[in-house]
Amino acid sequence: MIKRPIVYVAGPYGNSKTEEERQANIALVDKAAIRLAKLGAAPLTPHKNTYGWQGQVDRVTIFEIDFTLLDVCDA
Repeated sequence: MIKRPIVYVAGPYGNSKTEEERQANIALVDKAAIRLAKLGAAPLTPHKNTYGWQGQVDRVTIFEIDFTLLDVCDA
């Protein structure tokens, strides 16, 4: 089995003004992640990891989780 490099795929999310804008941003990240997967990477998309957490988990906690995930990424 080939070990793929883990690539953190970031983009706008938390400052989205509407749910439609948030969904459009998620779609862009998905498109990039699919391309990276086809190129041999293991994309990590935090947009999907914390989707729906707005108002339930504070932003500091989400950033701490994101930075923890970044620590294991290759790019």
